[in-house]
Amino acid sequence: MKFTATAVFLAVTSAALAAPAPLPDMPLPDPSGRAILNPDNISQYSVSTGAKQFNMGAGKVQKNARGDTTTLFTFSFPDWTAGKTCQLNFFLNKQAALSGSRTFDVFSSLAPATTSAVTWPNGNLRDQQLGRMIAVKGADAMVSTDAPNKLSFPCPQGQLLGGELVGVNDQVNIEWVQNVAGPYIVVV
Repeated sequence: MKFTATAVFLAVTSAALAAPAPLPDMPLPDPSGRAILNPDNISQYSVSTGAKQFNMGAGKVQKNARGDTTTLFTFSFPDWTAGKTCQLNFFLNKQAALSGSRTFDVFSSLAPATTSAVTWPNGNLRDQQLGRMIAVKGADAMVSTDAPNKLSFPCPQGQLLGGELVGVNDQVNIEWVQNVAGPYIVVV
């Protein structure tokens, strides 16, 4: 059977027009085909001064003799996540800084960060420990068995989720640029 160029063009065009359009707030899948959510913002918090730098575009988890810095993050969950399971992950690209214990704890927050501040409420609004992770350059962090693992949860459709990444042990330094590394959520 012979097909003319016009027939092939019409068949391809018809198939493309019949394909459903993605929902406007639905993310494109990552290269492995998973639907992912990136954080709405990440902010840095100085444990010693209480200062918070909102929506920095870069994350830092640091513990050393000069002081501690943690990263606050916020995710929003669009309607299409209803009834799905969310899994918090952390990726470091090879250009990110990584030294020391490479270990950090993941905490939920009582309220997401919304602005910069010279001081932050006492206790940093840190809530429950969700898990412990070990950062790896060029890969997803490994989940440690030294802490509870609540990193997988029912997606809270239509809500915001705030959290904090906190260094473990006396020496740790993890630094990254948002949207090429850092925390992200896989939606299954």
